[in-house]
Amino acid sequence: MRAAASAGRPWVLDPVAAAASDFRMEACLSLLALRPAVVRGNASEILALASRSAAASSTFKGVDSTHDSGDALQAAKALARSTGAVVAVSGAVDYITDGAQVVGASNGVALMQKITATGCAVTALVAAFVAVEPSDALVAAACALAVFGLAGVRWSRRGAPSPCSAWRGRSGWSRPRGLRLSGCISLTLSTASMSKP
Repeated sequence: MRAAASAGRPWVLDPVAAAASDFRMEACLSLLALRPAVVRGNASEILALASRSAAASSTFKGVDSTHDSGDALQAAKALARSTGAVVAVSGAVDYITDGAQVVGASNGVALMQKITATGCAVTALVAAFVAVEPSDALVAAACALAVFGLAGVRWSRRGAPSPCSAWRGRSGWSRPRGLRLSGCISLTLSTASMSKP
């Protein structure tokens, strides 16, 4: 991260289980000081990081979020204003903010919140989108979260028992069919101060 920061390259911080221990919180705060382009976490992680104290989230349980994404919206806006990073809170509705504007992405399925490592996967996708569009991390992060949610919707409609089996044909791995995005992605933008939905 230091090399990316010193080279002016955008990077994304995922504060995984930030409130689980003082060590994790200190590590996340040290990384936050290196000025990531985007901070992406679940509601509990963003609330804990915004408060800058592991004691702030007494109900925190590892990487699972015990809060709704809307619960962390004000904390996300404050964190974005104080760090200059775009902050993305994932949940049933994903909220992405630069501290002034808020974008809500309401794609995806509830099951995605229960699958371990979907947060890590979406953070990787956010990083890829930000690498392609470094001049507008808000739009890049919002699009990444919307596309990830849409992938979850497509996966759930196939009735797949596991993410890998969605692409598996009778004779082995198959190619994904064409993806039509028109009319599928739902994003809302607000420059007014949004509170809990």
